Amino acid sequence: MARTKAMEHEQCIYCRTTKTLDQFSREHVLPRAFGTYKHNFVLNEHQVCKECNQYFGDNLERDMARDTFEGLQRLVLDPKQAHKAVKFRDEGVTLTLIEPPELKGARLRLTTPDDEGVRVTPRTQIGVFSKGAEDRVFLLEEEIETAEVLDDANRDSTREMVILIEHAEDKQRIVAALAKRGVPFNETREESAGLEARMPVEVQAVVSQFVFRTVAKIALNYLTYTLRKPTALNPAFDGVRWFVRYGLGSPMDFVQISDRRIMKGDDGTQPTILGHFVTLTRNQAQLWQAVLGW
Repeated sequence: MARTKAMEHEQCIYCRTTKTLDQFSREHVLPRAFGTYKHNFVLNEHQVCKECNQYFGDNLERDMARDTFEGLQRLVLDPKQAHKAVKFRDEGVTLTLIEPPELKGARLRLTTPDDEGVRVTPRTQIGVFSKGAEDRVFLLEEEIETAEVLDDANRDSTREMVILIEHAEDKQRIVAALAKRGVPFNETREESAGLEARMPVEVQAVVSQFVFRTVAKIALNYLTYTLRKPTALNPAFDGVRWFVRYGLGSPMDFVQISDRRIMKGDDGTQPTILGHFVTLTRNQAQLWQAVLGW
């Protein structure tokens, strides 16, 4: 009698559950959320089960692509595809203006409107001076209600505020929010029309747990691709396996941040090649570990 996928069984490298072959799917070593690569490594369809694959796509890779510095870099470096990307959330990455001086610190929103690539636009906000400060403090609409800088004891009412409006209808809400705090609107002036086409921007990013988990997943994928499935199923890797799949354990137990150069011949005299790098090394305990670089 011929054997079918519904009869044969394999073990998933992440949940370690034994399932029939029809419950497995292919897995890309580097997430497709970062785009497709000509030579991207692919695990065959008997390594990662469909349930785990779906979980990673919904909970790790999508967030990695739309709310991290790495996701931002992907959009910047591939502007022709930027407008096709999932909407960037602006939660894990903060963009602020550096210049001009009167708008230093103003918050920006990343947009990908068309084939022209990535653009930033000012978010709806006000800029106010606290007493003795050289630069304005910028407050988003939702921050106005509780911001201490708007208290009479803290606000420098002798210096004018600025208001940045993303949409015309936002202005009325800002005026109402300021009125609740006892701040008259006639002390403000609108600056959004004065923004230049190109201005320097500061980027701050938070490295959340899902970033560590995604990096660890890429490492375990690459180890599986390079040293094959029996090695990946070694109980020595159960710690990182449970961390990736279920978020168990401390991120720093499995992923270390380092500025060590990993490309052969990279002595620091030339700009680092842009891209993703994955290498395998052995630690003192003779366990394989993966080293990644963005």
